[in-house]
Parts: sequence; C-alpha cells; structure tokens
Amino acid sequence: MRLVYLLFIFSFFLNNPKKSKVLETNPEEVCISTIEKELIQSVHQYRKSIGLKAVPISTSLSIVAQKHVRELNDELKDLTHSWVGCTYHKLDAKTFNCMWDMPRKLTGYPGKGYECGFSKSGSSFSATEILEAWINSKGHHHVIANKGTWKALEWNAMGVAIYGNYAVIWFGIEKDPKGVPSLCK
Repeated sequence: MRLVYLLFIFSFFLNNPKKSKVLETNPEEVCISTIEKELIQSVHQYRKSIGLKAVPISTSLSIVAQKHVRELNDELKDLTHSWVGCTYHKLDAKTFNCMWDMPRKLTGYPGKGYECGFSKSGSSFSATEILEAWINSKGHHHVIANKGTWKALEWNAMGVAIYGNYAVIWFGIEKDPKGVPSLCK
C-alpha cells in the first residue's frame, strides 16, 4: 500500500507541470546574505533620506523573495511578477492577486505582499545598482518610497533576495509574526 501511495505522489509531481519545483523553506533556515544585507541597508538609507522610516526585515517575505528569485532564474527565465502556475499581467487587475497573495499562500503571512523586481544578465551587480534601477523606475520607486498608490500605506515588513540574474524586494503592511531572519554564516 505504501509503495502504491509513493508511486502515486511521484507520478503526480512528474505529470503536474504547473507545480513549482521550489522546495518549501523552514523559517529557521532562512538567512540574509551579505549582498542582500547591503541592499536592505541601501533601501533603509534611501528611505531615511526622503523622510521615511526603515522597514523591519521579515522572515516570511524573505522566504517569498527567495522562492521567487529562484523560480525566476531557474524556471521562468524572465523578469515577471508571475509564478509557475500563477500568471500576472500588469494590465489585467484580475491577475494582481497572483502576486499579492503569494506571501499568504507560501508562508501564512497575515497580509498581501508587493514586489519590485530587478534583472541583469551576463555580469554581477551591486546593491547600489539594484536600488538605482528601482529608483529610476516610477512604479518601483513609488512602492519603495510610499508614493502614488502606495502613499497612504505604511510598510511594516520587507523581504529581499538576490540569486542568479535576479533580485526582488517584497513589502507588506502587516508585521510578520515569524520575526526577523538571521544573517547567513
């Protein structure tokens, strides 16, 4: 009986192309790398320079960020807010929840998440370069600087990840009950 069940599970994952290959992450295993820490510090410094407070680092949103950069780099190979099995299109509001609900779906984070993405192929990039690209992108800048649509919101959680050719940052209104991730050793 056990063998039949295991074969069923194995067959399901082999035959389900929309299922993400990204593995579940234990919150205790999440950590922030040196370059991710630099990006966090750059974002905090920038927000401070425009009169905004630093945003607490979130374990939940860092898990989401880490999963998404790996999926972008390894599977989707395109800078998008879409996920495997979840299509986002910037001109179709019906698809926005694909991105916004991902923190809740993946980690149980108590609210929606909002993402800024960055991509550069062929060479490495710095935290400063990532932040400059976001500042020079009106939509991303509005999220980071709480302008436009985001003006009335106060970010109380932030997660970052950098992997391969991609970097993402996630913001949330609700505080993360899972706390702050550690620095990678």
